[in-house]
Amino acid sequence: MQKETQQLVITFIFLAVLILLLNPFDFFMPTELTYIILGAILVLFGVYMSFVLQENPQDEREQLHRFLANRTAYLWGSVVLVVGIVYQSVSQGEIDAWLLIVLGVMALSKVASLYHSSRHK
Repeated sequence: MQKETQQLVITFIFLAVLILLLNPFDFFMPTELTYIILGAILVLFGVYMSFVLQENPQDEREQLHRFLANRTAYLWGSVVLVVGIVYQSVSQGEIDAWLLIVLGVMALSKVASLYHSSRHK
């Protein structure tokens, strides 16, 4: 249970730092603070990824839960990116290339992973 609590805390800290980087209240963003927040994001993302990589399901039920969580995260990430693409296209007339790149990388990595899994059963 302690691992789950640590992962939850790290996830919320990571989200809080991302929100700070958005600067929702317009009360800061000097250059130095931006770099500190970016550094914190890199460190927290590394810690978060270590939790993801250390996941080791004990049985089929836990593995199913992991697969469902991954699928849900992939689908919601894709939905948010497509909404961002549509919004930018309609409101600004331009689409940020990063939205397209990330959506493309997500789709390609999913196809590559499925292909690799089917070849190495």
